Amino acid sequence: MSRALVSLETARSHCRIDEEDSSGGSPHDPMLSAYIRAASEAVLTYLTEPAFVDSSGEVPTDSSGEPIVPADVQQATLLLVGEFFNSREAQQEGAIDAQFGYGYLPRPVIALLFPYRVPVIA
Repeated sequence: MSRALVSLETARSHCRIDEEDSSGGSPHDPMLSAYIRAASEAVLTYLTEPAFVDSSGEVPTDSSGEPIVPADVQQATLLLVGEFFNSREAQQEGAIDAQFGYGYLPRPVIALLFPYRVPVIA
């Protein structure tokens, strides 16, 4: 088990990566795996106490290795992975798009995750 909320195969499909190397993987797999880890941690941090994470903090998987999480949480994670993949050169012109803001998750991601969030009270 791990803390990944989506599988590498699902992320590869979402980012429309279809080229394979001799091992059957993609040359993008190491980078994509890093994006999955980063996006998953961002989602888990936003949710604060996700009910689908087990007592050890791991995300359970089914017999095929797919994470067992709600579909909208997986979609939110894929949106972040796609954003990381499409913006991998880190070149930005002008201001950050208003839908992303500075230091916030993109609005579509928040819209998908908000029903699962446990508010933090100071």
